[in-house]
Amino acid sequence: MRLKFYVIVGLSVVAFLSALFTILIVFRDTDSEQKDGKLRGSGTKDDPYLIEKPDDFTRIFDRDFAYYKLINNIDLSNLNLERFGKFNGELDGNGKTISCLKLDFRTSYKASLIGEISEGSVIKNTNFELEVVPGTVSSALAQMNKGEISNCSFLVKVSMKHKPTQSVGANEPLILPYRRIGITTLLPDTDYNTKFLYERNGVIAVFGGLFLQNSGTIKNTTVNISWDKSFDSNLWVVAAGVTLHNMPGGEIESAKITIGLDSKEVEHFLLFGVAMYNLGNVSKTFVKGDIITSSYSSVLGLTLVNDGKIEEICCEVSFTGGNFSCIFGNFGRAEKIQLSGSVSNHTLDAVTSGLTIWNYGSVSECCVTCDIKGMYASPFFLKNYGMVSNSLYTGRLEGLICAAFGHDVAPNSTVNRSVSKVINFGEFWTYREFRAFYKIISLEKSSNKVSSETYIETLEGLEINRVFLVVPNDRNSYVDRLDDVSRSLVLYESEIGKLENYLDFDYIWYFDRNSGELGLIWTLELGNTN
Repeated sequence: MRLKFYVIVGLSVVAFLSALFTILIVFRDTDSEQKDGKLRGSGTKDDPYLIEKPDDFTRIFDRDFAYYKLINNIDLSNLNLERFGKFNGELDGNGKTISCLKLDFRTSYKASLIGEISEGSVIKNTNFELEVVPGTVSSALAQMNKGEISNCSFLVKVSMKHKPTQSVGANEPLILPYRRIGITTLLPDTDYNTKFLYERNGVIAVFGGLFLQNSGTIKNTTVNISWDKSFDSNLWVVAAGVTLHNMPGGEIESAKITIGLDSKEVEHFLLFGVAMYNLGNVSKTFVKGDIITSSYSSVLGLTLVNDGKIEEICCEVSFTGGNFSCIFGNFGRAEKIQLSGSVSNHTLDAVTSGLTIWNYGSVSECCVTCDIKGMYASPFFLKNYGMVSNSLYTGRLEGLICAAFGHDVAPNSTVNRSVSKVINFGEFWTYREFRAFYKIISLEKSSNKVSSETYIETLEGLEINRVFLVVPNDRNSYVDRLDDVSRSLVLYESEIGKLENYLDFDYIWYFDRNSGELGLIWTLELGNTN
């Protein structure tokens, strides 16, 4: 019995010492993890790696898939940052903030905080506060998002006080093949790419917002981008609110995007509220812009080209500058878009259209309530080769030439394929009375009755700024048509300055000696100014 007792006691002591030794090893290993900078946790869903300090955040990239959780706010500003690599995992921000106040990409090409968010990865419940100095081609968060961004907020401050110093080097294309819509109206070269812009202007900054490309999902996310008012005036800037390209499969849903920009110092600024190209889906999104640009800049409230689907969008803008439209070229579906606010040009020499400039797709159930002022002004489109239906306009149009439907406005447009159940309660006010050297002398409510068989042309090389002409499509019929115009008058180039003497004529023809062609100055019931 006594021997049995000693055996039991001995085994108990051995078991106790073994357990104590195991505990000491665990504590020693845990302490070693802290000293060696390894992450706490095991990286599983139930036991994620814990991100407690900036150095921890730098260790989550270029690894196998794992789970991470922020415990504290992380400030990366004091780190000597190189771009982080690929993120492969799930990061729960736990409502904490990741901030970095010195993302200076001036000497970099294709730069961002993170290289790529891989397919299947998730970043959620995280706040980002970033200050960015863009490079030649850059974005704030990542070059490529293939994963999911959800319940996040982004506060991005962009500074262009200093121009990029990195040479382009590569021929980076920015424009996808949509030449058929005459896209060079806003982007004035058929080889529109970073190399062309760099060689032409010396300096270019392409800023994609959060990403250069998105083929993943961005949902329930707030994006607030504000641009510093001080710019290097020698820049050519191309910028987007969320991503430069929303690729096929890319989803932007339930986002709130706010953009503040005053870029009068930059002659050419191309801004896209959501994406430069949308080839995926954008839905249930609110876009707000308080934007001032130069007369030569262009702002697309949503996207340059939509070849996907845009639906349930509220776009609220206060815009003064150059060209404006929600969508430049619509090839896909644009549904349930509401545009409100005000849109105007500095000098009445730009294009302003509420929904889209060229529509080749489908526009339906849209409501435009904003006031629009420009050289060409239309609430729905300038050219329609697609379908527009079940839409409403209730604002005020003010321009040299304005109309509810684009065939009355756009150059060379005689096509209005399908317009149905579109209601116009808006007011149309047109500058219609001309004097020598194109001095606007009155503004009257327009009858909005221009034949769809006419188009507007602008003569260049004259001593006056812009004379708008209505020219029949059949140019061989000029002489025959003169007999049909009562009280007609032919003015030669030398007499163009005498226009003010003929304001009592219903129609005024103009003969261009250089081309040998006749035209009709568009007057719409032009009468005496008395």
